[in-house]
Amino acid sequence: MKKSHFIVFLLLFFVACGQNGKPMKTPENAAEKFDVFIAKKKFDAQPYPNYYPGLADEKMRPVFYGED
Repeated sequence: MKKSHFIVFLLLFFVACGQNGKPMKTPENAAEKFDVFIAKKKFDAQPYPNYYPGLADEKMRPVFYGED
């Protein structure tokens, strides 16, 4: 029992110590790329009852087999 606890502790210790302390570098044009991403058509506001536009499209609806 002590051996398995020691192995788990050792594993957690190495995982914790292996983390990189350097901050992530973001590209200089990240804000511009983000604005272009948000401006895509999929982020347009939907009317009230239609939160998921795929439900209105007949091709996107699930097909259930079994009792008809």
